[in-house]
Amino acid sequence: MLEQEELRFAETLAQGMALLDGAIGKLTGKQIPGETVFRLYDTFGFPVDLTNDIARERGLTIDEAGFERR
Repeated sequence: MLEQEELRFAETLAQGMALLDGAIGKLTGKQIPGETVFRLYDTFGFPVDLTNDIARERGLTIDEAGFERR
C-alpha cells in the first residue's frame, strides 16, 4: 500500500513538473501567476512550497496574493 502511495505521488510530481516547466517557458516576466500555482496545487496536489522553491531556484517568484485569492 505504501509503495502505491509513493508511486502515485511520484506521478503527481512528474505531471506537476511538466506543467510548471511549460508555464515557466511561456512566462514573459519573472513571476509565475497565482492561477498557475493554484491549478498545480488544486488539480495535481503539487505543493505550493515546492513550486516556490523551484521558482526561486530559477530566479523567479510566485504570485502568492493571486494564489490566495483562488
